Amino acid sequence: MKSKIYNILPLFMCVALLISAHTNAQDYTKYTKWNLPEGAIARYGKGHINKMQYSPDGSQLAVLTTIGVWVYDTQSGEELYLLTSQDDRISSAQYSPDGKTIAGYSWNGVRLWDTATGRLIKTLTNDSVNSLAFSKNGLKIACGNNNGYVKLWDVNTGKNIGTLIGHTKTVSGVAFSPDNTILASASMDQTIRMWDTDTGKHITTLIGHTDRVISVAFSPDGTVLASISDDNNAHLWDVDTRKSRATLTGHTKRINAMDFSPDSTTLVTASADNTVQKWDVPTGQHKQTLIGHQHYLLSVEYSPDGSTIASTGWDGIRLWDANAENPASAFISNIRQVSSTAYSPDGTKIATAVYDGTIRLVDVTKGKHIGQPDIKMIAPPLNTGHTFWCYCITYSPDGNTIATGDRNGVNLWDADTVQHKATYKGHTDNINSITFSPDGDTILAGTWDGRIHLWEVETGEYKGLRADDDHTLSKTDERGYITRGDHVTSAIYSPDGFFIASAVDEKNVRLWDVTTGKHIATFTGHTDLIHSIAFSPDGSTIASASSDKTVRLWDVATGKHIKTLEGHTNTVYTVAYSPDGNTIVTGVGYGNDGICIWDVVTGELISTLKDRGPKFSIVFSPDGTTIAAASGGGVNLWDADAGILLKTLSGHSGLVETIVYSPDGTTIASVDGDGTMILWDTISAFGVDSR
Repeated sequence: MKSKIYNILPLFMCVALLISAHTNAQDYTKYTKWNLPEGAIARYGKGHINKMQYSPDGSQLAVLTTIGVWVYDTQSGEELYLLTSQDDRISSAQYSPDGKTIAGYSWNGVRLWDTATGRLIKTLTNDSVNSLAFSKNGLKIACGNNNGYVKLWDVNTGKNIGTLIGHTKTVSGVAFSPDNTILASASMDQTIRMWDTDTGKHITTLIGHTDRVISVAFSPDGTVLASISDDNNAHLWDVDTRKSRATLTGHTKRINAMDFSPDSTTLVTASADNTVQKWDVPTGQHKQTLIGHQHYLLSVEYSPDGSTIASTGWDGIRLWDANAENPASAFISNIRQVSSTAYSPDGTKIATAVYDGTIRLVDVTKGKHIGQPDIKMIAPPLNTGHTFWCYCITYSPDGNTIATGDRNGVNLWDADTVQHKATYKGHTDNINSITFSPDGDTILAGTWDGRIHLWEVETGEYKGLRADDDHTLSKTDERGYITRGDHVTSAIYSPDGFFIASAVDEKNVRLWDVTTGKHIATFTGHTDLIHSIAFSPDGSTIASASSDKTVRLWDVATGKHIKTLEGHTNTVYTVAYSPDGNTIVTGVGYGNDGICIWDVVTGELISTLKDRGPKFSIVFSPDGTTIAAASGGGVNLWDADAGILLKTLSGHSGLVETIVYSPDGTTIASVDGDGTMILWDTISAFGVDSR
């Protein structure tokens, strides 16, 4: 199996936990059939979490992911339904003030769903939506557009009741005043505009920011409008006079979020400079700087009663006493890398979306005083299955088991029911590559800790590791932070199971003896990083794909270089042999090289398939008649002989990282960048009724 490297890997880890933690098989599998794309058998995983919101009565939690909006019962944790836009990803969603409707927008419009049933009520045609807000009485929706205008919609009729034109660039935020009479819009043109919601007329333009305005918010009493910008400042504007009250300066980096206290007297701002600033609204004076986060902040929010401030950053959540002169913070230490938080309407709980894919409800009422609250974790977590980037997946030789790898271990799933069977541990960092031994008895995993790990499939017994002395291995400190060294980009078994070949963050291929565990050969010749390696079906040759834009063939017995396949103009990320061993296919991650088909004997380029998407995984069907290529957000199926595109399997919301055929060729499993796996019926994909 192959792997690849990203410049933004520090942001997301290679995680492949694909399924909800429900243990009951029926409950567990029901959501895997919801809103499937054409040709899909099932979808496992729920996407990367972007945002959450409680319903006004606290009975539901809407979780926006890269797949859609998952709505949960907050008491039972059960999935109620999934809201999707089949032709586009939902960018944001929110409840109406009465909780009866959820509005979700994407680039091609706004959809309204009934929260009791999940039924689509109506679609508001509106191009390039970038922001949305309900009026406080729930009768109107305002949509800010990428082309600079704002549209007003009647919620009951679904009719457009006004188009507000004036901004010259994207409208990044909209907000209704508490009395519903004024709409404020923030734009990348560095201005804020105020509009009369009844007539649609422009009231005034507020000028003062020197960079794009990110967001606007009215104070609860409606007297002040606050705005934040990429110029690192916040502004307070008097709603009645339409004049600036104060410019709030003090942050040294972009302000990402803000919130008013319920009594409208204080504004808090959270910044990429790792701090929370408190500001006195009547005077515009700085009140306090809350210091403690070690990473940039994503959000900040007052509790409904105004007694607590919750700030969220990459290092987790901190709670602050909103009224203390020198507030002590209480850090929820076991919840790091939080992507989103939401207070329950009664203020007793915080829902936290963690980058490990879980949503946890935290009881914040158990402390004797807010400075040192006894935070009680409500167990078990509300759900799991919302994951991040994943490109580690393989079938067992008999086709009965699927193995995936993540930071927590090797996960085994029943290939028919996709019930979780076991988790095997022993590694110290993210699993980057995974495969079974040819006899199916052993699992081989290459990891970010620079090692190759082995487990016995039947018992889960950890059988040890392989690592060279000259590799820099990852280390974990007492806080749990990882300092990474070399990592395994690819690790595979030879067809006879006697050898393991690996590439470890370097330009060389290394060969290991499975029986002795000893390193027996190093194949040297590439001038840049190797991303993927493959054995020929007879095990006599290894092909390696590299950032040096070439594929090299090596003789396994002698270690000698046989030939170099040249012709790509970009990094070659994937390589695969045809089942008969006569042909090799290769693909680049980016660029317009297409899929290259090579003659193994001559090394000549036979043909090029015009597949222009990023290709991080290419495989032959077991019978050799079809080439499946991960191409951007889909899977392209090509006739291997005719070079004709047969079918595109579409339905992923992120780049497809890895694809694999089941041994009998009837199913393709594909995994994308948000951690979702889709199983595709290859029989129905070619227009034949599924069995």
